[in-house]
Amino acid sequence: MNFDRADNYNSLQELFDECKNLMDYHIVLIMKDGTSVDGIIEKVDSNGIIMLIGEDVLDQDDDDQDQYNTQRQFKRPRRMRRHRRFRRRGFPFNVIHGLFPIPYPYPFYPINPFYPY
Repeated sequence: MNFDRADNYNSLQELFDECKNLMDYHIVLIMKDGTSVDGIIEKVDSNGIIMLIGEDVLDQDDDDQDQYNTQRQFKRPRRMRRHRRFRRRGFPFNVIHGLFPIPYPYPFYPINPFYPY
């Protein structure tokens, strides 16, 4: 991901206020060592932030695969299931370099003046 600006916070109070404003948003957190983590800010306190970090999990049930294939009309192999699991992880303020919200584009639907209701 390419970030256009570099957020260097002059004080911890500015970083604290920015984290409070972006609470419950999906953000990318850039740390001072260059690593980046995406997640949702869940809690902000005086020591740091608690984020929900997403991880992908691939699941395949081998136990009931034979039963599943015999009940189907066409015996196709079963696909891997993809899940996203969120785990809590804490980050202190002294390792945070920048916060960037992830924009989610949504289509614009104009309001129809002849709506039936």
